[in-house]
Amino acid sequence: MFFTEDEDLRELEFLMRGVPNFKPRGHGIVVVCGFKYIPMYETRKQLIVMATQNIRHPAFRKRLNDYLLERGEYVMDFVSERHRGTFEKKIRKVDPQNHKMIAAIYLLTADYKLQRASYKYIRNNGILFNRIYTRNLSYKGYTLLCAAKDMYLGTKYMTVSDLCDKQLIYPETFGLICNAMGIKRFGIRAIKNEREE
Repeated sequence: MFFTEDEDLRELEFLMRGVPNFKPRGHGIVVVCGFKYIPMYETRKQLIVMATQNIRHPAFRKRLNDYLLERGEYVMDFVSERHRGTFEKKIRKVDPQNHKMIAAIYLLTADYKLQRASYKYIRNNGILFNRIYTRNLSYKGYTLLCAAKDMYLGTKYMTVSDLCDKQLIYPETFGLICNAMGIKRFGIRAIKNEREE
């Protein structure tokens, strides 16, 4: 039970209730009185930072900070309107609480060839990665496929060191993967425009 009704003050009250000098375990979602309380953040940039806060690799932190500074106020949500449309169509029947699947679909629909190769294997209850034909994929598409597998299946195709390498993972692809991390942690609101909320 919270004593205040204001969302920002609730976050402060939640922090004040914590044990001093104790780092809580978990992922930032707390169930209080039967509803989920997710701390409110003002921008997608803040959500990306919160979603990646457990990655303490110095080179990754530097690359993320450089990426966010380079983007300024604008952090990419979708590559194109085709990406947005296909993504929204594919997640219509997906359980909104299945953040892993939504994050994987976000990545699978970001590249046109990958989108075509995976479209019929994205089902309401799962993704059939073993049937996705990878032969004609671009380098970007294959990278996004590996990241989607890691998000959904928990595999380890990509390492944090891979994400740090600017020649291996291009800035646009890095941004998409960071957005997918945000979706995996916070759900669809990680990529919603502030004006849509």
